[in-house]
Amino acid sequence: MTWNCSPPSYVVAPGERGSIHYDDQREISLGLVAPDYPAATAQMVQAALIKQNEAADALLALCPWAELGHSPQHAGHHEGQPCPYWVALAHLTGQPDPRDRIAEWRVPVPFKDGKPLLSLNDRTTNYMAHASKVEKVKALTRQALRDADIPPMQHAHIEMHYRPKTRQLRDVDNLVATLKPMIDAFHQPDVRSGWVGLLAGDDARYVSWSPPVLHEPDKAKGPATWLLVRTSLETR
Repeated sequence: MTWNCSPPSYVVAPGERGSIHYDDQREISLGLVAPDYPAATAQMVQAALIKQNEAADALLALCPWAELGHSPQHAGHHEGQPCPYWVALAHLTGQPDPRDRIAEWRVPVPFKDGKPLLSLNDRTTNYMAHASKVEKVKALTRQALRDADIPPMQHAHIEMHYRPKTRQLRDVDNLVATLKPMIDAFHQPDVRSGWVGLLAGDDARYVSWSPPVLHEPDKAKGPATWLLVRTSLETR
């Protein structure tokens, strides 16, 4: 296990950590925070590494994928958030908290009137018109990612957010039609614009995504579509 104690400046600050909240009381109840008992702590770490006793089982139970290590596959299971097993192990071994090793970007995508271009409800039979919209989504997403200055990643978790102009009933799943080409833009190169992509692919080894998030209208802010892109710096 290797750790870099000098994270880049774009790392999210500890006070701005993501949506997963870690229960410190749970960690204490497992004996994971025991500064007064360094010998016992060291024995528990060793036991966890060789899976020998109940304390080790409790530690490993925090994450069924812990053995994958700091890999993109592991990160995908946690939607870009730190693994609770590695958080606990970092406390035990005195290493930097992995929760401080998460980078997150908010990427506004400038669709006209803030509205996504595609919907699962689209019933067009004009293939060329549909293909043109798909390419437009990709082009706008590529430019937005350029403007956000996001570096290449081994794995990314992607969340799509949409704040409509008006309040009416909407099926949030219809947004997936736009999310798909947005994800494609992360890895598909584009010769015309010189875009080489940020990811090696868009299968589960490289990308995880959440269902789109539909926000309440806000007259002051106006309609908008944006992406939240999150990665663990341990997998970059």
